[in-house]
Amino acid sequence: MPGYKSKIAVLVLLIVVLTGQIPLGAAILSPELENFIRKGKEVTILLAEAEKEFSIISLNSARLYRADDSSYLDLEEGAGYTFRLEGMEKEYYNIQVFATRDEDKAAKILMELDEAGYPEGIVVKENGLYKVRLGNFQKWEDCLPVIHSLQKTGWETWPVKIVEKWPENIYVFKDGERIFQGSSISFNGSFRFDGGIFKGKHYIEKSLEGLNMFTSTGLDDVVAGIMGRVFHGIEIARNNSLAEIMKAYSIVLRTNILSYFFNEQIISTPLYRGLTEEEQVLKSVQSTSGIILGREEEDGRVRVEELNDVELFTYPDAALVGRDYQEILERVYGSSLFDLKKISNEKLLVDAEVAWGLKYKEVSYIDWQGPVFYTILDLDLNRRNLYFQPVLARGQVAGLESLEAIVRRTGALAGINGGYFDSTRPLGLLYIDNTIVSEPVKDRTALLLTEDNRVIFDRVSWQGYLVHPDVKLQFHGVNRRPGNNQITVFNAYYGKEAPPIKLGMVELVVQDNLIKKTNYYIDNNSNSRGSEIPDNGYIIQTHGKACQDLLTFRPGDPIYLENLFEPDFNEYRIRTAISAGPRLLKDGKISISSREEEFQADIAVGRAPRSAVGLTRDNRLVFFTIDGRQPGYSVGVTLQQLAEFMKNYGVVDGMNLDGGNSASMVVRGFTMNNPLTERLINNAIIIGKEEIKGNFR
Repeated sequence: MPGYKSKIAVLVLLIVVLTGQIPLGAAILSPELENFIRKGKEVTILLAEAEKEFSIISLNSARLYRADDSSYLDLEEGAGYTFRLEGMEKEYYNIQVFATRDEDKAAKILMELDEAGYPEGIVVKENGLYKVRLGNFQKWEDCLPVIHSLQKTGWETWPVKIVEKWPENIYVFKDGERIFQGSSISFNGSFRFDGGIFKGKHYIEKSLEGLNMFTSTGLDDVVAGIMGRVFHGIEIARNNSLAEIMKAYSIVLRTNILSYFFNEQIISTPLYRGLTEEEQVLKSVQSTSGIILGREEEDGRVRVEELNDVELFTYPDAALVGRDYQEILERVYGSSLFDLKKISNEKLLVDAEVAWGLKYKEVSYIDWQGPVFYTILDLDLNRRNLYFQPVLARGQVAGLESLEAIVRRTGALAGINGGYFDSTRPLGLLYIDNTIVSEPVKDRTALLLTEDNRVIFDRVSWQGYLVHPDVKLQFHGVNRRPGNNQITVFNAYYGKEAPPIKLGMVELVVQDNLIKKTNYYIDNNSNSRGSEIPDNGYIIQTHGKACQDLLTFRPGDPIYLENLFEPDFNEYRIRTAISAGPRLLKDGKISISSREEEFQADIAVGRAPRSAVGLTRDNRLVFFTIDGRQPGYSVGVTLQQLAEFMKNYGVVDGMNLDGGNSASMVVRGFTMNNPLTERLINNAIIIGKEEIKGNFR
């Protein structure tokens, strides 16, 4: 895992107080089941054994690799390929010139021949003699000119036939032409073989007896493929009893495949001849996916045991009529039924104190969908020795930095990525030390901090106004260029200068609530740089028709900014706020507001790396980061799964933060989770000690 040594280094600084497993109730996944899930819930099937050759048709473009040196061959969609086990034999001729028992003499003669213009000489030791030979000729006749030349100088020579043999290898043919070879070959994709269609990861290896071909594919694909042959041609639609027996058989078959695979690692069965398209079979397998028969051991682990599948079909028919698959399995086998989709293992790997009032934790979680890795920062808000604060990368609106760099620059103890952003600014509300940095987007959920250190989660709406003695005008954004007919404001968080105004724009420079200057667009180089944002002031820029509203404003006029928030920031004495969303929990209940806050599917749907923040009843602010898109390590979570985990942790109110490649957590300068890539982010939430708190612009 990238950064693992760094994580060890930082954990040496922490005091680990607990490593172990969190109790989860009755049944838990066995080590075999957990390992099976981590490897993608795939089983390996032997498709061909001890064959001299076999042929496939590639059903998609794929790349075939050999293990020897990672060379590859691109397979064409719809093309046929033959794999053949063959030995290689090469024949050629040398010219025998001299033989002696003295190795030095043989070497001297070889040098003389080379100086005389006879290249490609070698010394071969055979039967105690050192033999000097020349050339590498494909045919006997090719030797004659050289032999005649040597004889003229006094050498007695003759041709020697050489036969070199190479061990058998796997050769790939297309249209009769040999195009690739290797001792072991693999590829991903779909292909047709022996009347069936196979998909997954495929391996071709040689053995003493011949070629073996394996495929690794999903457990349920194998279950359905076998059932497709067993029930092929049987009318099921109107036979409810048979439909229930099919469901029961899919569970028995799944159980047996797992039991055999756990013991042998390779499954060999003539019943699996590829994927099936039998609709009722697929329905039976899908409706029972993850369900097996087994027994629970004393430690709670689910043990998978092989069953006699024939027994299901030999049980008296009358006893099974009208019963559902659960009743059928209970009567025939008497084993316990386990739905692996409802069983999970959760382990608390690290529980460490970063500082008094701040804990860092690592939790591994695995269920039937895959493994998930959580990193957690638990901040006790009742301890006033620490603070949390949203900050901008590089201290300005358009800044980008790694989270490690942000934490290091601010001298913080820890940090987590914050809200959404694009390449130029935050996308949503950012409010730092009573100053608005960027306005809300779609009134999304925000984390609010009051002057008396209370945390509130709420959706925030905003309207901004310019208050002039003659008029009150609404402005539309903060620290961004105005759109058509808009007014926006730039303050010190934007940087030293506002962006240059362009055609159709007017600009006001304001300091100490007085208009100092009015700037109009002039088509010359004077507009190549923006106006300097004054201390204790800001700049107003307008575009289009909105410019008309400011034509009566004059230098020296008083002007004020009025920000109206809902909820009322003045009433609640809000000091700091950062939005992201959607909301995940409210008043102790899961309440995901993706639709109300108009989030797109890339955030609202599916498993992904994520970050989140939530508040517990005992006033602890907890930050979560979840790695994802890394099969075998962490597959990520849905918003629902994230909300459930947070609720089980004790969170009563909370929201989602930016996720994907942004999801990261840093403690004492080290990234503690395992992002797919290091992404530069625009804003973050840091946790630090009160004595070093400062202005991070």
